[in-house]
Amino acid sequence: MLQPALIDYPDAELVMCEQTRRLLPDVYVARKVPRTGGKQIIWNRIGGHQDPPQDIALMECRVWADTDLACNKLVTRLLAVLPAATGGPVVKVDSSSGPADLGTEREPMRQLIFEITLKGTQHGSNTPA
Repeated sequence: MLQPALIDYPDAELVMCEQTRRLLPDVYVARKVPRTGGKQIIWNRIGGHQDPPQDIALMECRVWADTDLACNKLVTRLLAVLPAATGGPVVKVDSSSGPADLGTEREPMRQLIFEITLKGTQHGSNTPA
């Protein structure tokens, strides 16, 4: 019987945080909301599946800024630069929904949902067990 090759998939949240920091260096980017105020983008995986050798991650992206206008402008900037996030482990970035206004009057926030396709790294080969 042949053993399937092992595939290591990259951490989708970490990859998208790194790519977003590279593309928007003036914005705080992380997996968790550690502070209030200012421009910040938070990436969280909310689902997805593997289709070897790819991982298709369903990702929530929340965008905060000090005003509604600043939040809308940051969303526009994010959407403009995300195509440049491809390369390395990121194969494709597809917008699924959003931006949805889920903020409050004091904390403007928009939520976007993306399907991020990442390539895994294959180890070993199909060898008899």
